Amino acid sequence: MTERTDLQAATAAPRPPAQALFRRLFAINGLVYAVGTLVLAISPATVSAPVVLAEVPVLLVGLALMLGANALLLRRSLEPLDALTTLMKRVDLLRTGDRLAGSGNSDLAHLIDTFNSMLDRLEAERSARRSTWPSSTSRCRA
Repeated sequence: MTERTDLQAATAAPRPPAQALFRRLFAINGLVYAVGTLVLAISPATVSAPVVLAEVPVLLVGLALMLGANALLLRRSLEPLDALTTLMKRVDLLRTGDRLAGSGNSDLAHLIDTFNSMLDRLEAERSARRSTWPSSTSRCRA
């Protein structure tokens, strides 16, 4: 029966990226389907128990609109992943400072920040090895 304080909630670890992405996609799909259902409920369109041939075009147009809206919202939501994938393909530890800026999308910003931190660690390790490399080779020759 312990309650979390505001400080504990603020310092709590963020949701795992897969869970956060699942929730985001579920919310987007739910929103699109809820709007589609609302439009169907308030419009004069009706659907008979055995579907009448005249109702098929209305249903297909509604489905196409819902799928189009869903695709646009998902594409916008997943843009940071495309940018991260592009950076992963071109990253070169010899060229330092190649990073992505965190976006307003907090779930994916956590993933981007984690990747940027990994690059920082790799570059720091490479720099440390480079600075100790000449001295270690001179010891081997002696």
